[in-house]
Amino acid sequence: MHAVYNFQTGSHIACDRYDDNQNCIVRLKEDVQADQPLRMSYGMPTNPARLVATFGFFDESPPATYCKILARNPSKKLVDVGYDTARMVFYTEDGGISEECFDVVLYNLLEKLPDVQETFYQAHMTGDQGTKMEIQRKYLLETCTSLKLHVDGVLRELELLMQRIDGEDMSLHPRLPMIRRHNECVRETFSKVKGRLDVMIRNETERRRNEQ
Repeated sequence: MHAVYNFQTGSHIACDRYDDNQNCIVRLKEDVQADQPLRMSYGMPTNPARLVATFGFFDESPPATYCKILARNPSKKLVDVGYDTARMVFYTEDGGISEECFDVVLYNLLEKLPDVQETFYQAHMTGDQGTKMEIQRKYLLETCTSLKLHVDGVLRELELLMQRIDGEDMSLHPRLPMIRRHNECVRETFSKVKGRLDVMIRNETERRRNEQ
């Protein structure tokens, strides 16, 4: 039944209730016009790659995409400071970076300074924004540089993938155009993030130079 609905982030229908016969009850979350298509979300709004792999289509509407920072076995403390693929996102419109991205990268960087790392963790857990922001500010350049290395690496991988796709016969691989479109959108977002980080790194480097 869900196949008759169009997928889109920010859907205006929900299928989350069932009657006694286990029939799904579709309800509107907002008013729609008579000729307006019905749209629903399949979940995973910030991870379009999973939509491609799971459902075989690509959604270009989400406002943010997963930053692709992976931890094989994240510790409880790393999860506590924000390691969550749904919240560690880059914003598609302007390349904005969620606070969780900064916090997770900074927490990992502070492994070499365990006392500072623990202070940062405790400040985060207790809501001590003053102490947390002080540490964030002190290590902003290092955090941005680490994030930029990650972003640059993803952009290089995307470029190689798109070159491989362009070398294939699209008629023999009908899903490749969709996969390429997905990669193009991810590249566009990550390029915006790279531009934002370049500015932040340049400004922070200049600030430190002036303080010497």
